[in-house]
Amino acid sequence: MGWALLPGGSIAATLQKINGLAWQTQLLANETEVALGTIDRELSALRTAVLQQRLILDTIIAKERGVCKVLGTDCCFYIPDAHHNLICEKGE
Repeated sequence: MGWALLPGGSIAATLQKINGLAWQTQLLANETEVALGTIDRELSALRTAVLQQRLILDTIIAKERGVCKVLGTDCCFYIPDAHHNLICEKGE
Protein backbone atom coordinates (compact mmCIF):
# COMPACT_ATOMS: atom_id res chain seq x y z
CA MET A 1 0.00 0.00 0.00
CA GLY A 2 2.80 2.41 0.78
CA TRP A 3 0.97 4.43 3.44
CA ALA A 4 2.98 6.08 6.20
CA LEU A 5 0.67 4.61 8.80
CA LEU A 6 1.99 1.17 7.91
CA PRO A 7 5.56 0.01 8.47
CA GLY A 8 7.79 1.00 5.59
CA GLY A 9 5.55 3.84 4.36
CA SER A 10 6.83 7.35 3.84
CA ILE A 11 5.17 10.66 4.56
CA ALA A 12 5.74 11.79 0.96
CA ALA A 13 3.95 8.71 -0.41
CA THR A 14 1.07 9.26 2.00
CA LEU A 15 0.73 12.92 1.00
CA GLN A 16 0.81 11.92 -2.66
CA LYS A 17 -2.03 9.45 -2.11
CA ILE A 18 -4.04 12.04 -0.14
CA ASN A 19 -3.56 14.59 -2.94
CA GLY A 20 -4.69 11.98 -5.47
CA LEU A 21 -7.82 11.25 -3.45
CA ALA A 22 -8.53 14.98 -3.07
CA TRP A 23 -8.16 15.48 -6.83
CA GLN A 24 -10.50 12.55 -7.58
CA THR A 25 -13.04 13.89 -5.08
CA GLN A 26 -12.93 17.35 -6.68
CA LEU A 27 -13.31 15.82 -10.14
CA LEU A 28 -16.35 13.86 -8.96
CA ALA A 29 -17.85 17.00 -7.39
CA ASN A 30 -17.38 18.96 -10.62
CA GLU A 31 -18.94 16.21 -12.75
CA THR A 32 -21.85 15.93 -10.31
CA GLU A 33 -22.43 19.69 -10.48
CA VAL A 34 -22.54 19.57 -14.29
CA ALA A 35 -24.92 16.59 -14.26
CA LEU A 36 -27.27 18.20 -11.74
CA GLY A 37 -27.26 21.45 -13.74
CA THR A 38 -28.26 19.52 -16.85
CA ILE A 39 -31.07 17.75 -15.00
CA ASP A 40 -32.23 21.08 -13.51
CA ARG A 41 -32.46 22.72 -16.95
CA GLU A 42 -34.34 19.72 -18.33
CA LEU A 43 -36.82 19.67 -15.44
CA SER A 44 -37.36 23.42 -15.73
CA ALA A 45 -38.20 23.07 -19.43
CA LEU A 46 -40.47 20.11 -18.70
CA ARG A 47 -42.25 22.01 -15.89
CA THR A 48 -42.87 24.94 -18.26
CA ALA A 49 -44.19 22.66 -21.01
CA VAL A 50 -46.55 20.85 -18.64
CA LEU A 51 -47.92 24.13 -17.28
CA GLN A 52 -48.42 25.48 -20.82
CA GLN A 53 -50.22 22.32 -21.90
CA ARG A 54 -52.43 22.40 -18.80
CA LEU A 55 -53.32 26.03 -19.53
CA ILE A 56 -54.26 25.16 -23.11
CA LEU A 57 -56.25 22.12 -21.99
CA ASP A 58 -58.12 24.20 -19.39
CA THR A 59 -58.87 26.83 -22.05
CA ILE A 60 -60.17 24.25 -24.53
CA ILE A 61 -62.30 22.46 -21.93
CA ALA A 62 -63.47 25.66 -20.18
CA LYS A 63 -66.99 25.37 -21.59
CA GLU A 64 -67.33 22.01 -19.77
CA ARG A 65 -66.10 23.69 -16.54
CA GLY A 66 -62.47 22.56 -16.76
CA VAL A 67 -60.40 19.42 -16.68
CA CYS A 68 -61.35 18.38 -13.15
CA LYS A 69 -65.07 18.52 -13.94
CA VAL A 70 -64.59 16.48 -17.14
CA LEU A 71 -62.54 13.88 -15.24
CA GLY A 72 -65.11 13.85 -12.46
CA THR A 73 -62.55 14.31 -9.72
CA ASP A 74 -61.52 16.94 -7.24
CA CYS A 75 -58.08 17.98 -8.36
CA CYS A 76 -55.48 20.57 -7.65
CA PHE A 77 -52.65 21.09 -10.11
CA TYR A 78 -49.28 21.80 -8.55
CA ILE A 79 -45.74 21.22 -9.79
CA PRO A 80 -43.14 21.77 -7.06
CA ASP A 81 -40.10 23.85 -7.96
CA ALA A 82 -37.11 23.08 -5.74
CA HIS A 83 -34.70 24.94 -8.04
CA HIS A 84 -34.43 28.00 -5.81
CA ASN A 85 -33.88 25.86 -2.70
CA LEU A 86 -31.00 24.03 -4.40
CA ILE A 87 -29.40 27.29 -5.52
CA CYS A 88 -29.63 28.71 -1.97
CA GLU A 89 -28.04 25.59 -0.48
CA LYS A 90 -25.24 25.82 -3.04
CA GLY A 91 -24.57 29.41 -2.01
CA GLU A 92 -25.27 31.23 -5.27
